[in-house]
Amino acid sequence: MLLHLIQDDLVFTDFVIEIFNTVAPNQNIYLLSNETHDHNIKYIRNISQIKYAPCGTNEFLSFFDKTKIKAVIIHGMTKQAAEAIIKFGDDIHFHWMCTGYDLYGTYDELNSCLLQPETKKVFRNNHSLGLLTDFLKRTIHKTTGIEMGHKQLFKSAMNKVKSCSMIIDEDFNLFKMLSGSKAKHVPFNYDYLENLVPINLEPYNQGQHILLGNSSSWTNNHLDAFPLLKDLHLYRADIKVYTPLSYGDEAYKKIIAIKGKTILGDQFVPMAEFLPLNEYTEILKKCSVAIMNHNRQQALGNIVLLIWLGMRLYLQESNPVAQFLKRLGIIYFKLNEDFDLTKPQTLQPLSNNEVLANRKALKNHYGKDVVFQRIKHLCEYLMH
Repeated sequence: MLLHLIQDDLVFTDFVIEIFNTVAPNQNIYLLSNETHDHNIKYIRNISQIKYAPCGTNEFLSFFDKTKIKAVIIHGMTKQAAEAIIKFGDDIHFHWMCTGYDLYGTYDELNSCLLQPETKKVFRNNHSLGLLTDFLKRTIHKTTGIEMGHKQLFKSAMNKVKSCSMIIDEDFNLFKMLSGSKAKHVPFNYDYLENLVPINLEPYNQGQHILLGNSSSWTNNHLDAFPLLKDLHLYRADIKVYTPLSYGDEAYKKIIAIKGKTILGDQFVPMAEFLPLNEYTEILKKCSVAIMNHNRQQALGNIVLLIWLGMRLYLQESNPVAQFLKRLGIIYFKLNEDFDLTKPQTLQPLSNNEVLANRKALKNHYGKDVVFQRIKHLCEYLMH
């Protein structure tokens, strides 16, 4: 049997239940746990599959029976997962599915570089502690219920896992470099292409607007991207800058809403309300260009969708996603080098041939059959 330590997550958990039950039927236990007896489930739809036991109780510990469990899969590192790894890791194979926040929130070498100069200056002016790590702890605790004040515990647990899966190989390379871990990396995807994109949509170039960022999180670095767009009205006054702000930090959302309006005027379109995927996709179809000014792996599902739609994607070259896309053979552009409003091609979508080439690369990596094969391989590896 495989024991999954899961979270009440809006995005990942239902997919995990569906796909592991398909690939390894009757071989999975899904355990939800926290430090209280309150287990009201907010996001998971497949509730009938869930077991619940408060962290640290005999009931919780009873699930870690090495005579019955082949491996434990950690879906995002938490305090209770880390403590279980420390306690049982010598006898049971623990596999860590890194979701991103757990890696970047644990290693100061990573989270200290997430904000660019203008964003960092405004962040410090708006937070009395003035430290990004404190902001990350508050944000993660607010959005997941996880208390991140245990970095050494997390590092010890991460170093003790026998294998792991990162969203991109480049994140694993960072982890290995920082930790010296001997863990085996086994690829895994939390979704597949057919769920993410309108798969039968023909390439076309009707868009003309700009998408900026993916959320109201500071790591979008909107304030450092605005200067690149401040003269947009001189070149294309008809272009709008759509800026998703529907989730993240409320104080930051207000800052960006005000600053965006000040710099871009009526060309700035803040998207403050959450939209269903089909409505969000219709807005993306209006855009020819996307600017993702992150320094870390973030918004990858979004990036896959906008690449499929044929947008000209601008990234920071230091972002591991840039190296990931380059490795896949996907066309993207360097924000600091290639974004220049004086050059007509800067705001042009990709050609149909370029879109088709990008789509082929995405299918080779994210296609349903490929993703299912990866998960089948992971299950075989863990149950061997």
